[in-house]
Amino acid sequence: MRGVSRSLKMVPILVLAAGLAWAGKLDDESLGGIQLHVRPSAVIAVYGQPEHKVSLPANGCGEPCVGWEYPGPGLTVELCKDLSAKEESDRQLRVLEIRTDRNSKAKTSRGMMIWSTKHEVRTSYPEIDVEVRQDGVVASMKEHDHGDLILEFQFKDDRVSQIKLSHHIQCSR
Repeated sequence: MRGVSRSLKMVPILVLAAGLAWAGKLDDESLGGIQLHVRPSAVIAVYGQPEHKVSLPANGCGEPCVGWEYPGPGLTVELCKDLSAKEESDRQLRVLEIRTDRNSKAKTSRGMMIWSTKHEVRTSYPEIDVEVRQDGVVASMKEHDHGDLILEFQFKDDRVSQIKLSHHIQCSR
């Protein structure tokens, strides 16, 4: 192929995308025992204080975010404030993304983890969509009123190399 680097490889990614209206598919999903939208105290109850806290750029809606890194269990947790919430109590930091590193032992609620096979993932998540892209980026997500809940598995040699559970918020501004 002309104009394409020979080192560029096809990276298979399995994506389970569900809008908030799809109650039950991802609402109860967890990664490493942590669910989306929980407060920092729930993360601390499971893993203690983070080893590293990293300031992150504001998310697409302008909410301030912070990354908590847990090298031991191989997790990074991204927390953001919801400044659009009507009630002050709802404007606290909440978990909007959880992702593994390549050495993580964290499991999804259905038992998938780093080194699980593509077949195991497809068996555990039969509703999953498969996208294969050269750059490894998920090209399409289902859009819904309040954003998308996404469970993403990245593969290397047909084995899971990273897992990400996230909520992509659709801004109301």
